[in-house]
Amino acid sequence: MRINTLSIISKTFLALIVSGYSAYALAQASLLFDGDFESGTFQGWTPSGENGGFAQVVSKGSCYSSNDTTAISFNGNPTSNFVALLRSNAAGNTESVGKLRSNPFTAGNGVIFSALSETLDGDPGHKPVNLVVNILDSEGNAVSDQPYNTAVIKLAQGCPSVKRDAAFSRHFIDTHHLAGQEISIEFSQNTKNESMGYFTLIDNVLFVDSGQFLLSTSQPIAVAGTGLTTSGTFFLDPRASIDPDDGPVALSYSWFIDGEDSVRHIDIPCVNLNEDFLLSPGNNKATLYANDGFNYAADSIRFVIPESDSSSTTNNNSDNTDQLNADDTDANTDDEDNNNDTDNISGVTLTDPLEECDVDVSEVIVDDGEDSGDGSGTDGNSPPVITVGGTDGEVPVVDFSISGGPVSIASNVTISDADGDNMESATVSIQNPGTVDRLLADSIGGFIVSGSGGTSVTIANSDQDNPASNEAFAAAIETIEFDYIVPAGDDPDTSNRTITYTVNDGVDTSEEAESLVDVAL
Repeated sequence: MRINTLSIISKTFLALIVSGYSAYALAQASLLFDGDFESGTFQGWTPSGENGGFAQVVSKGSCYSSNDTTAISFNGNPTSNFVALLRSNAAGNTESVGKLRSNPFTAGNGVIFSALSETLDGDPGHKPVNLVVNILDSEGNAVSDQPYNTAVIKLAQGCPSVKRDAAFSRHFIDTHHLAGQEISIEFSQNTKNESMGYFTLIDNVLFVDSGQFLLSTSQPIAVAGTGLTTSGTFFLDPRASIDPDDGPVALSYSWFIDGEDSVRHIDIPCVNLNEDFLLSPGNNKATLYANDGFNYAADSIRFVIPESDSSSTTNNNSDNTDQLNADDTDANTDDEDNNNDTDNISGVTLTDPLEECDVDVSEVIVDDGEDSGDGSGTDGNSPPVITVGGTDGEVPVVDFSISGGPVSIASNVTISDADGDNMESATVSIQNPGTVDRLLADSIGGFIVSGSGGTSVTIANSDQDNPASNEAFAAAIETIEFDYIVPAGDDPDTSNRTITYTVNDGVDTSEEAESLVDVAL
């Protein structure tokens, strides 16, 4: 059966007129099904996996890895609360594959998606996972498969630990040769490092209809520059970056400065402004990401902050240091990604650094890992606490019979927080799942639930203006059930399963509480 494309597009994501090139028409891309996953569940998508790999929807601010994921901003979009996650099993076996397949739709020119993959401090940051997109025909047979190298974020071990953010990369799946045919797409991901079950986040999956997008869009050229305002404030400047085909959308920028924990999703950031974002004197490095809606490019620049001077320098070569003054119009960039040193017109005088340097201190996460000394944790807030009922000093145990059906994982759950009576989200996970273990949370009402049927469930407030109480979160957690179905031909796995619980109050994540599921025949 041929499905009308319009019937599977839920809402328009962007519509832009791109002028100056006759090859462009109305450039329009729309969400492919629930391609931003903001429903908190998979709608129009089917998660699956091989050898324990899986896909699930995860919420912003929660711990969905053993590394700290609480600061990842989901494509830099402040209104985005959910993304799809694909990863290998908890043991991190390389042959364990997470999959996510779309429902059938009528092919157009292509599909766009954004992605970010995980690695750990100390591990190689280049290509930590294999991400492949398969195009399937109406019978489910593979028509083509294409690997993609995504943007990568290095995370600190432990959640919570050190908060970090990174920019997603944007990718294009070409389907114009299949236009008019019924197809599906399937994301497939596995870790490349044995025992490291790294994830990939997928967001903003967009459908591009036939004749609506120019397919031959070129890569932008990122050029990282610097300058000084009239008051002597040092700023980073992306404005020499170019996009040869001026599309499909205007260039947007983000910056990562070595020594800071978060990506700055702003165009012209000031450095050392009013004692905020204060960098140490000496050599520093900033990386610019330029995104044209299809492709992204990166460029790095090194600069020096002197010991006793508010002015700064840029350094392209070890024997060539340029002093930047307010009227200086030349700074060299260290173009590490393109391997092409370029003079950059910079040092543009700005009249109002507070207005022109686009910095909002309150939205940038600063976590130096040190306690404030007031007993309130590293950021001046008290982290919430979750406990699961049981004998004092002992981990509570729930009995589960393989032949007896699902059982509730916990009782007597309590949540407390010195900062308030409301949580933002809660996450429950099986730390050592079998191949067909699952957590069931379909009966929870009044919350956004993601991951039901998988090995990690997250519940989040459905109404931010009227958040659920700590007691309501605790009661919701108590309804989550554990289930295990023995695959045909397999021996039952009667090892104990460890269940972990965390809650997040919008700022801090609690320490993990634990319970055990005692699996028996």
